Amino acid sequence: MNYWDDYPEGAFDDPDLFLDQETASLSEIYENCILPSVRQIYNYVEVLLFYSFLFRVLSNVANRVQRLHFTVHLVSIICGNLALLAVFGSSAFFCILYIYAAYFILFILINCWGNITRGILGYLMAVSCMIVLTLYEIFEWNPVVWRQIRGVQMVATMKVVSLSFDVDAGILWTTDANCVLGPWVRYSEYISVARGSKLLDIKVLLWTVVNFVLVFIFAMASNCLVPNVIGSNSWKWLVAYRDALSFRCSHYFISSLSQLTMATSGFARPEESVHYSPLVGYQVVKPFSMEMPRSLSQVVTDWNIPIHLWLKQYIFRVIRRKSITLAIFLTYFVSSMLHGLNLQLAAVLLSLGVFSLIEHNLRGTIAEYLSACVRANPCKPNCDHRLKRFSPICLIVNILFSGFTIVHLAFLGSTFNSTTVAGIEDENSAVFGAWNRWSDLNFASYWICFGCLLCDILLKV
Repeated sequence: MNYWDDYPEGAFDDPDLFLDQETASLSEIYENCILPSVRQIYNYVEVLLFYSFLFRVLSNVANRVQRLHFTVHLVSIICGNLALLAVFGSSAFFCILYIYAAYFILFILINCWGNITRGILGYLMAVSCMIVLTLYEIFEWNPVVWRQIRGVQMVATMKVVSLSFDVDAGILWTTDANCVLGPWVRYSEYISVARGSKLLDIKVLLWTVVNFVLVFIFAMASNCLVPNVIGSNSWKWLVAYRDALSFRCSHYFISSLSQLTMATSGFARPEESVHYSPLVGYQVVKPFSMEMPRSLSQVVTDWNIPIHLWLKQYIFRVIRRKSITLAIFLTYFVSSMLHGLNLQLAAVLLSLGVFSLIEHNLRGTIAEYLSACVRANPCKPNCDHRLKRFSPICLIVNILFSGFTIVHLAFLGSTFNSTTVAGIEDENSAVFGAWNRWSDLNFASYWICFGCLLCDILLKV
């Protein structure tokens, strides 16, 4: 998952751009929010696009001269480092040091102690990286710098851990396409792009234009439009939905920008990739599925597809051989650790995990009890259920759980209001603020969760 403090300061980080939601007119919104936001975002986007396209051009040239040799990886390293320096300035050295140190240790473990570490290399690197990230959090020498680079450290950690699980030899790489904003990609996907892609491709041009437009649409929605549609004096649940929607739009903005850099660098292929979308290319998030959700399980999956797949492949599937319950717990624990020692985030992630697990079990029980297509995930067309998805009972049940999911999203997302998104609140204030907001909403999601658990128990009796 991506969060407000995982990325460098952008247009949505300036607290002065959050307007008085009761008095702002359209002209004030345009002059005081939209124009400043567009300027800041454009300055940020042009840097990333430049280095992304530079990598694409130079990798094609390198492949023509010496196919898939060290020069291609050298181009990737140089462009990635330059992109980090351009975005983060001197703070980028902390990112670069962490990345190089991690890959150096991985290289030593494979080539010097390969016989000893065989079979446990992935576990060693995962634990080591988590310890380093935890030490960063505990001895947070500069909170502002750490919040800016934490997202980079997260993506780098995912790459190191996945590579250590996947291969027995390491090649250092930090491509500019995803070193700043992500997403995580498999090493095999990186290699396929390193082979080069066509510089002139109509589909890639379409994906670039679409993602470019989406970047500005979601940024304006998050920062300027959504906060002014619903006033702060409105019904508390409307305010909660407003804050949650604004936060989700900020995530869509970051994800669209990530998709844009991936498309520009050539990561928008191959078509058989699970991330592929005919409209945007390499897909990170599915906004429509988030806003019109079928279930919380779908929300967890579609919020950040690459991170979901990473957690599923390298955490859940590895641990589930021992225990399903332990695998679920460790998946959410690792997700929390990747995003930092943040009690507010940990509470939201833990709640999300519990809610989605209980909903998944209840809908499975109902599907079996009624022989209906009401599971958390859609049934296949040739399923054995007697009641198909368009039957009245299935429609009612699925719409009911979709409503519950929207309530959960508003409830959990209400903790990320404009002050937390702007980075104004410290952690203690954010935790108490989250508790107060959930208290104002009467802990409704927890009561819904308790009711679902009770229904599941009664149906199984």
